[in-house]
Amino acid sequence: MLLKIAWRNVLAHKRRAILTIILSALCTVFLVFAYSFQQGEYKKMIRDAVEVYAGYMEVTGAGYLDKPDYDHLIYNLPEVKKIIQDQEGVEKYTERMQTFALFSGEQDSAGGMLVGIVPETEQYLSRIKQSMVEGEFLTSTTQPYAIIGKDLADKLEVKIGDKFTYLSTALDYSMAADNLVIKGIFQTGSQFDSRAVFISKKYMDTMFLSQGVASHLMILPTKKYRTNTTPLLAQLKVKIDPKQNQVVDWRTTIKYMVQLIKVDEVFGYFTFAILVGVIFLVIMIFSVISIMQRTKEIGVLRAIGTKPGQVYAMLLAESFILGLISAMIGGLIGAALVYYYMVNPIQIEMSPEIMKQYQQWGIVDLNFPTVFSIKYIFNLSLFVIFMNIVSALYPILKVVKYKPIEAINYV
Repeated sequence: MLLKIAWRNVLAHKRRAILTIILSALCTVFLVFAYSFQQGEYKKMIRDAVEVYAGYMEVTGAGYLDKPDYDHLIYNLPEVKKIIQDQEGVEKYTERMQTFALFSGEQDSAGGMLVGIVPETEQYLSRIKQSMVEGEFLTSTTQPYAIIGKDLADKLEVKIGDKFTYLSTALDYSMAADNLVIKGIFQTGSQFDSRAVFISKKYMDTMFLSQGVASHLMILPTKKYRTNTTPLLAQLKVKIDPKQNQVVDWRTTIKYMVQLIKVDEVFGYFTFAILVGVIFLVIMIFSVISIMQRTKEIGVLRAIGTKPGQVYAMLLAESFILGLISAMIGGLIGAALVYYYMVNPIQIEMSPEIMKQYQQWGIVDLNFPTVFSIKYIFNLSLFVIFMNIVSALYPILKVVKYKPIEAINYV
């Protein structure tokens, strides 16, 4: 009965109802879009870091993460590969042999990573192949071919077809050195471009005596486990002997970025709370004005015998109806905007100097997709309904406290 009366009152005051719906719907759209954009920014940072090179999951020798030297490699590689191959939830895997080296061109030298890869499977685990800007990607060969990061190539002043020298240490701690021929140049947009050189694992095995050994075994989970690697990680930890090897996911390999995001998220929630407070204040001011304008009407209702509790419940029901309509309209519009910008990410243009600052934090480009989540949209829409109801409490209490004669004579 109260809802029926409240609905009739909404229809009877169409102008006020329309203004309330427009205001609350706009607030809903803003909240939904702002939150989805913030979550999209965080997910993009993690995805860029993971997919460029770090990977979703990896197996290393026990202690390698703390001390990445030759004493902590995967020396039981065939055994570990068999476990990974038989594990449900693993889509692809590849092995890497990563070491440090000194690279020299004709004029300059630079230190960096020399990484032996299996090209046929590496293309599924990282963006290196997709990031090629010149030349061609590697193939499995024993020839001294390499692909090099663009920034490192510029520093060494080398190009496709040129040779440069590396100096490193083999697994038996003898010297490993050779001239590498540049087959391709890649550019991921990260600082990775200034320190990485990739060669075929087959060639590296002959020079570094690394047959059957790897520093990393990278794992690409199926789509089911990419958003939540915890179950797969737990299963692998049971099967892989922790005394010989350790298996970790991206939360460990890029833990500094994860910590950075958590800190930024705290400030983000603080900013979001201020935003919500401002929106609530705007809605409350409008509610106060709308309800106080009906003081005489409420006085008449009281005069004909309507109890304060009934008036209170009726006005709350009106706020609920208006909030529900607003949340539905705003939620649908917000969802449409979020979906559009998920498919067509927001692109921000920045100068190369500013881009370098962003790259330090793992952002390889400034294309930011939003996160489309029914859960987020539904919860924020419910929150707007809640704000509409709460914002009406004070003016309702104030109006209901008036005696009927005071309310009727209210100016």
